[in-house]
Amino acid sequence: MSWLTGLVSITFRKLTPAEIIGLVKQTPLTSIEWGGDVHVPHGDIKRAAEVGKMTRNAGLVVSAYGSYYGETDGLVFDCVLDTAVALGAPSVSPDERWVAITLSSAHPQIRRGEPVTRSYVSYPDHTLRVIRVPFKKPGNPEILFERKPAQSAHCAFSPTDPNLLYFDLDLPPAYWNGSDGKTPRIWILDISSRNTRPLKKSFPGPFQTHTSWLWDGSALAYHGPLPGGGIYLGITTPDGQTRWEQSFPKARNYGHVAADPSRPALILDGDFSTDRLQWLYYDKPNDGTPRLEPICRHQTEWKSIPGQYSHPHPLADPTGHWIAFNAARRGRSDVFVVDITEKR
Repeated sequence: MSWLTGLVSITFRKLTPAEIIGLVKQTPLTSIEWGGDVHVPHGDIKRAAEVGKMTRNAGLVVSAYGSYYGETDGLVFDCVLDTAVALGAPSVSPDERWVAITLSSAHPQIRRGEPVTRSYVSYPDHTLRVIRVPFKKPGNPEILFERKPAQSAHCAFSPTDPNLLYFDLDLPPAYWNGSDGKTPRIWILDISSRNTRPLKKSFPGPFQTHTSWLWDGSALAYHGPLPGGGIYLGITTPDGQTRWEQSFPKARNYGHVAADPSRPALILDGDFSTDRLQWLYYDKPNDGTPRLEPICRHQTEWKSIPGQYSHPHPLADPTGHWIAFNAARRGRSDVFVVDITEKR
């Protein structure tokens, strides 16, 4: 599995794709996520192909297509998928054969051509599909899982097993804001058999906010809010065996979690600090006190940009050399990397 440093194009909405590519070439960055609102509009297949070709001709990689699907009312998935394929945006299996994505239906009033008078989550009839498409050759979308009513916000292949992926199962009435309050959010999908199952049946809280595979594919890390306040974090194998789980009633209840391949620690961006990346170690018995080590200050201005563009979303590379994160300041969002080899 490869690891890329890059730029999100919406940081420079007023610049052309050619200007953005020129700027990136002046830095050590190697990839660009192209946004679907300005630089590669949904359905403009010719433009997507041109921008993809320009990016690759410059020796850069198209790391993703920021389509806003699921956050922008009225987007038709076929339009988004065709644009992403033309652009060449991968979200791939470890053997680089497949692209997987979770799809949720558009706002019902938008689909009927009516003015929007109700919130998206107030409708109980949304359809969730987990699909995959071939990555390196033409092919049709293949539905791996379908459920109604349901939605999903995240999915990811195992970093070592292309037959295994996890996805969020968000149910009414709250969907991604808390689901039905009882069904586990993290589900495992065995692609060859199409079998699906919750990662496990019981958690310290009814909702799991974010999930991340450990780099060796042996388990998944997760966190979520406690019913009485605070958070819990844990690590559980794909077959449901809990390795470590701990509750922290005094911690704040939002942030993101990622795995570190070089130490027995999770990378956090908001659970215990609003402006730092931190390691939380899990290699000793629980004593109720978080074992934290600072990594660096991200200093993002939370909620300064709509959606999650201000959230750090930290990610380590497979060697444990770098951690990349996002930070929003003064109305713009940038990607940063920190060298962590000196902290070993």
